[in-house]
Amino acid sequence: MPLVTTLIDDTSPLITYDPSWIPGTSADDNDASDYFLGTFTDTNVTNAQASFSFNGTSFYIFGSKRPNHGTYSIEVDGKTFSNIEGNSANSLFQQALFNGTGLSQGMHNVSLTNTGSGTNTFVDIDLVVWDSEVGSDSEQLATVTVEDTDPGFNYQSVWTTDPPNAMFYSQGSGHSTSVENASVTLTFTGDIVSVFGTVGPNNGQYSVALDNGPPTSFNATRQMTYYRSMLYHADNLGSGQHQLNLVNLPESTVQFLNIDYALISSLASSGNSVASGQFSLAATNTNRIPPGAIAGIVIPIVAALIGAALAVLFFRRWKMAEAARNDLYRVYSPQRDPRQPHYSTGGSSYATETRSNSNLVRNDVYAGASTVSHTSYLRSPQDYGYQGSQQVTAYPDYNHGEYAREPRMEDTVLTPSRSVSQSTVARHEEPVRRPLPEAPAGPSPFASEKAGGSAVSGAVQAGGSRRISASDTIADMPPPNYVQAIHD
Repeated sequence: MPLVTTLIDDTSPLITYDPSWIPGTSADDNDASDYFLGTFTDTNVTNAQASFSFNGTSFYIFGSKRPNHGTYSIEVDGKTFSNIEGNSANSLFQQALFNGTGLSQGMHNVSLTNTGSGTNTFVDIDLVVWDSEVGSDSEQLATVTVEDTDPGFNYQSVWTTDPPNAMFYSQGSGHSTSVENASVTLTFTGDIVSVFGTVGPNNGQYSVALDNGPPTSFNATRQMTYYRSMLYHADNLGSGQHQLNLVNLPESTVQFLNIDYALISSLASSGNSVASGQFSLAATNTNRIPPGAIAGIVIPIVAALIGAALAVLFFRRWKMAEAARNDLYRVYSPQRDPRQPHYSTGGSSYATETRSNSNLVRNDVYAGASTVSHTSYLRSPQDYGYQGSQQVTAYPDYNHGEYAREPRMEDTVLTPSRSVSQSTVARHEEPVRRPLPEAPAGPSPFASEKAGGSAVSGAVQAGGSRRISASDTIADMPPPNYVQAIHD
């Protein structure tokens, strides 16, 4: 069955403190930020007591253990657990002060009493968590938010719709009253209900009655103002329609009851529907996807597939047009005998040769070079009978081994002052010669390049979540004041 976990901060009116408890703040405690949401309530008065009630199977009280803390006792449904040690040489925060598990599903009353003495008299409360089983194994919970402006809320007497700092309310709206006995009734269909509002110095007492039952009193007065605080919570209500009535009971005309919103949860397979006013949630046949949702999924997928097909079509047409355009300017150069040794004039920076005659002549491919030795890929200028004022540098043969590449037209560029020995290279009978432009200066196109790279590794951290255990600290807790986690 669904397991609902409910969390309330120490500032919630669902925890009742006697007058000896005071809120801890950063103004009087430098470690206040180490508490959940930066708030805690503490006392140093012996026999000071705090209490709360819940409907569930287990509960956890969290606080701190510090050098000035002492002992305390916990009472659960009349059974007392005494002399629990809260002292620690080093300050420890968000610690489990007590775990109560294995309880039967139902209402339970819990109280904490300070029993410290001497110099170790402090005890504090940071937050309270409890678990509740709702429904059966085959059921699931669905939750909707009901804003204060929904017709499901019926306000009696005088209420205003512009409370102070309304921007901190859900959807920026809230209802407020300072009139004594002014009330609001929430009508809903569901199994769990939670109502949220504000607590602070300008809030006072109020009462809540469920389904014409006896009213329960709460006090929303706090030293500082906190928004979206849980004012009431009830679960395991059963099927059918329910009514929740809240009444303002101020002690002065400057104390207000502020309503922000409510959360209604319904069991999905119980045949219930959360429906009141403008909000509704069908709770039947939840395994079937509504037609509107199917259309919302299929239409974007089809549109994406059509877009991808058009993109591929246009890309292929663009590539074909590009290839056709390049063919208009393509230059086909004759292939050189791969056995022919390669050389280049100039240095590694492709410096322009100094010549006595600046005319360049192209000697076409030389064939029949059977006498050329390939024992070395390097040749010296003397091997090819260079004369005159040319400055020639020998280069590796790029047609062999790791330097192999397609022959280029520049490979057959010679100068008039070069004399090629017939015993070394057999020439064509009638070489074709035509004038070529002067070779430009710039980086050598024959310079070999080696691409470097580095392997980059990264660590992936997998995140996860788990339930709070009895001995755990809770550094990362859910949103302020309230959380529901449904465990199937």
